[in-house]
Amino acid sequence: TIVFILQDSGAVLGDSESLDLMSIPDAFMTEINQVIKTNSKDTAVTFLRLPEPPRNLEKEALRMYQLLKIQSDNLPPVMYVHGIKTVVSSSN
Repeated sequence: TIVFILQDSGAVLGDSESLDLMSIPDAFMTEINQVIKTNSKDTAVTFLRLPEPPRNLEKEALRMYQLLKIQSDNLPPVMYVHGIKTVVSSSN
């Protein structure tokens, strides 16, 4: 479902590894939020990757903030971390 939301919105760019920030629908981030909620019921802190700043900061900064806000809505405390590489970690 999540991937189809992005494809239908036109947010996936040609190389399929990049997203058009302004085209990412709220529904995508809402789905991501639900996945995190489902998998973090007993989590004290959730660490999420902070994406690269938008290229057109003046135009896209507000949209990036809105998307991150939707992503973290009603979650346990969230710490956004910017790193060089994407890391996926899960432990019980």
